[in-house]
Amino acid sequence: MESSLKWTDSKVSLVELIYGFYYLESTDNGEADLKEIANAFEGFQY
Repeated sequence: MESSLKWTDSKVSLVELIYGFYYLESTDNGEADLKEIANAFEGFQY
């Protein structure tokens, strides 16, 4: 899914955000794996 949103911070910041979702178990009641969360951010333009 393509998004019109553009990521304007560093890629390191995006990775930290994704890991934050993972370690805080913020998605699917903590059941989402890291790859699923990262895939959700693929629509961002870089």
